[in-house]
Amino acid sequence: MPADARLIRLPDAVRGARCVLRAEFTVDASTYRIAELEGSRTRDLDAEVAAIREATERSARYYGRWFHTAPTTIIIGDLAARDAAAEAATDYRGGCVISVENAAHHAGRTLDRADLMRTIAHELFH
Repeated sequence: MPADARLIRLPDAVRGARCVLRAEFTVDASTYRIAELEGSRTRDLDAEVAAIREATERSARYYGRWFHTAPTTIIIGDLAARDAAAEAATDYRGGCVISVENAAHHAGRTLDRADLMRTIAHELFH
C-alpha cells in the first residue's frame, strides 16, 4: 500500500513508504486505515492494531458531537524523521496521515496501551 503523494501532502519521511494494510473501518462516514511500515518491528501487532482501532472509534464518535474527523491513515512503525513534520500530515481538504510512533515520541509518551490510545485521540483532535 504505497502512499500516493498526489492525494495528500506528505512529509519526506512518509513519501514513498511501503506499508501493509492491517485494518480498515468506517466511523461516522470517515474511513480509517491502520497500516504497518514494511520491515518494522512491532511488539504485539494484533494488540497494537486493536488499541489503535478502539481509540480511533471512541475518539471519532466523541469528537463527532462537535466536528467531523477526517479520513485518516495511521502508520505503525518508526519513521526515519523524528520531527514534528513526521507526526501527522494533512492535505487541508479532509485527509490525514498519522505516524503513531513519532507522535508518541514527540509527546513524551510510550507505546503502552493507554499512551497509545491517548496519542491517537490527541492527533485525531487536530
